[in-house]
Amino acid sequence: KQVKKAAEEFRVSVRNHRRTAIEKIKELQKNKELTEDDVKREQEQIQKVANDCIAKIDAVLKNKEEEIMHILWKLEKAFLKDLLLEYDDPKPANTTIATLLKRMQKKGFVDYTTIANARQYFPKVQKKEYFSKHVNNLIKDFFNDSASQFASFFTKETNLSEKELQELKSIIDRQIKEKKS
Repeated sequence: KQVKKAAEEFRVSVRNHRRTAIEKIKELQKNKELTEDDVKREQEQIQKVANDCIAKIDAVLKNKEEEIMHILWKLEKAFLKDLLLEYDDPKPANTTIATLLKRMQKKGFVDYTTIANARQYFPKVQKKEYFSKHVNNLIKDFFNDSASQFASFFTKETNLSEKELQELKSIIDRQIKEKKS
């Protein structure tokens, strides 16, 4: 609960700072210190920074979820105490793991069976499906639901070697052939 509460407080703080910054920009426009184009450009930049900040806090939460998923894939089934044993010291609080498991269950990633008043958790999705969902959400949220924008960013902004780019091209060529068949 504490992690979720802190994350939400951070999101609210970012939104409040965004609102304050936009109000100041509109005030500058009102005083004829900024043009309409300047205002639009600045608002877009402020929104981008706010989105990036919120994405970072969401990434921290997703990383915690991924840790649990990796443990569940490894163990296949686990009680809360089994999950905690897999963590290095200092171990997270029982309540933190329980909260994350509850969120993950709502998302359809995990489920549980009750055995003698204890919950035995298991993954409902395989690694490939789990990461496919995350990549699709990434493309939707950051690349306007455009796989080509994502591919352009990925190939330009990462340090891929010529060999890796050729391998990607081969993969794409094979997928095109399969689609045509």
